[in-house]
Amino acid sequence: MLISYFGIYYIFSRSYRSIKSLLTNKNIGKVYLDSKPYFYIFLSLVFISTLLINVIFMIHPTRVDQIVYGRYIDSLQGILLLLGCVQLWETTKLNSLRVWSICVGFLLLSIIMFMIINSSKLQDAHVLQSTGLLFSSTAFGVMIPAFIAILLFRLIVMPIVNKKTKMIASSLIILLITFIFMGFIIETATITINKNAITIKPVVEYMQNTDEDRPIYYIWNEKGNPQYSKWDNRNTRYRMIADRYQFLLKSKRLLILDISEINNISVPCYVITNDPSLLKQYSTEFKYCMEAAGSVLYVSKTN
Repeated sequence: MLISYFGIYYIFSRSYRSIKSLLTNKNIGKVYLDSKPYFYIFLSLVFISTLLINVIFMIHPTRVDQIVYGRYIDSLQGILLLLGCVQLWETTKLNSLRVWSICVGFLLLSIIMFMIINSSKLQDAHVLQSTGLLFSSTAFGVMIPAFIAILLFRLIVMPIVNKKTKMIASSLIILLITFIFMGFIIETATITINKNAITIKPVVEYMQNTDEDRPIYYIWNEKGNPQYSKWDNRNTRYRMIADRYQFLLKSKRLLILDISEINNISVPCYVITNDPSLLKQYSTEFKYCMEAAGSVLYVSKTN
């Protein structure tokens, strides 16, 4: 929510005043007894540190949502929203220019983000991680959610700035509906992901019920995306499928295999792949068993 920007302004403006007061106030005893300056300075340091952690952790994005990642800033979102509302309540009509400044600033940042996403050439995105990417597949990308956010921001903020008590209730209702809508989107996406994950269960049961203690290999073709390396353990779509298989296989170990290593296998085994055509290019020693959740199970013809 753009209200958080007012919270950021609230923290930094008071931190600046606090530092200035600590440096210029000659009554040191009185300054030390007042905890507010230290509180604002602490909040500023926490915000900057959390933001840096977020940026450094996602400095090499492999998905579109990682460019706009905000997971590690979520812990501060409640505080920023609260302080943003306090700042809005204290804002005078002359300071309503800040509302427009934030809207214009956010629009400029959205345009920059739109250009960065387009230049990155990344396509894969987890909407669950960022609801602002709901329209990322369209020509306007992040600009549609940006305009929606600005409109909602105006509807929520102006009654508070103008001290219209009755209209504040409608602002809070709009805010509540927005959170419910976002929660519904995330819940729907989570349910879909979990349903897809369950579909691999018959494949796992098939392997577990066999008499042979065959090794199980999962081909993770990192050649399909050069940004991934074989053992980087990134949370990619196909790596997640492998992790789901391993979770359900329990004691049976799932071995991650490079496609170029497929001909080195000399024992009867199972091979799981998300790209059957790739397996056929490298080897004809496997026959089809079954498939689920975008992955196909093969068994070696060698007995």
